[in-house]
Amino acid sequence: MKRPFLSQWKNLAGFARADLVCALLFCSLIGCLTSSGQARRTGKSNLALCQNNARQLTKAWQTYANDHDGRLVLNQTLLGQSWVAPAEESATDLKSLEEGLLWPYLKNSPQSYRCPADRNGSQIEEKPRVRSFSMNILMGNSSSSTGNPWVYTRKSPYSNQSQIQKPAEAFVFIGEHRNSIDDGGFWVDPDNAHWIDLPGPRHLGKEPVSYADGSVESRHWTDPAILSGCCSDPCGNQSLNSPDLAWLQARTGGL
Repeated sequence: MKRPFLSQWKNLAGFARADLVCALLFCSLIGCLTSSGQARRTGKSNLALCQNNARQLTKAWQTYANDHDGRLVLNQTLLGQSWVAPAEESATDLKSLEEGLLWPYLKNSPQSYRCPADRNGSQIEEKPRVRSFSMNILMGNSSSSTGNPWVYTRKSPYSNQSQIQKPAEAFVFIGEHRNSIDDGGFWVDPDNAHWIDLPGPRHLGKEPVSYADGSVESRHWTDPAILSGCCSDPCGNQSLNSPDLAWLQARTGGL
């Protein structure tokens, strides 16, 4: 005796299981897409905040110069006063910000010193960082004060705003890689094809760079040395044909 109802139910049940599998796969795919989209939105939001922080730092740098007859805030990395107090571990020391020359302009917005996408931990130390940005070593510095004149083989540092002939092409602040950030200066050798300090590609390869005219752009870095975070020999910091290094050298400025 046939049981048509039972037979139909079994067929329907079979389709229901297949439909359930398809539905679960679909939901999983939607979840992945949603998560990926959320990550991209978060990344864009962090980049926008990071750009704004670089802009606020640069505004403080400009205001300091305006308040001091055009003199640029000092950027001595280990000697005397500086935009942040000179110390090898100033990136992790809140006191270095509070004792720095730009603190009076930024004490109500200390987050301006840091990128929101900055993650703790590096090849240098595991302490939480209070600062993600460093200043162009040729801004407000001098070879006699740093004790490292070799880095100025071709250019001399700016000491006054009036000396910067192309402010839209001279960088001031840059987000530095977590594996190289220590003191407040970002070192660029203008003559040799190798990295001393590294930019930090925290935003899918991008990082804000600010200029003396107050503008900010996000450079998309592609140099393997930057992406790997290796800033010391023999880890591949030799970049003879690096477009990124040449790009930054051209914007380091100097006299």
